[in-house]
Amino acid sequence: MTLTPIEQKHIGDLWEWVRRGLIEIKRRSNEVACPWHPEDIYLALRTNSAALYVIGAEDGFIVVQKLESSYERVLFVWAMWGPRGTLWRHRKAIAEAIDGLAKSVGCNRVRMISSRDTAWTGVNLFVPVSTIFEREVTA
Repeated sequence: MTLTPIEQKHIGDLWEWVRRGLIEIKRRSNEVACPWHPEDIYLALRTNSAALYVIGAEDGFIVVQKLESSYERVLFVWAMWGPRGTLWRHRKAIAEAIDGLAKSVGCNRVRMISSRDTAWTGVNLFVPVSTIFEREVTA
């Protein structure tokens, strides 16, 4: 399975397809896992603070960001989408491709936030490492 990088100048050519996938991700998730809007991702892609890759022969896409701090370098999977069942069928190859991408950009960890915790543990693509506890503070 290949991850084909999309150059910034070609993002507009794929944007409607990507946007539809992002909207589907948001519809199936909650605000904690997806506090972003598709336009936030578009801006990050256009300003080179995130990167877009097509999975396989347009089997889906992945949007990633490299996050660095004094103690870790993480490839953050901002969004990953494919038509129902497509990513599942190719899960092992996708995991290998994402690991290869992480290594190629100097990251030693891959991270993703999802509201569907049991779905990702079932594919062995990600392992849950913590639970986020939150509450709203009102005035």
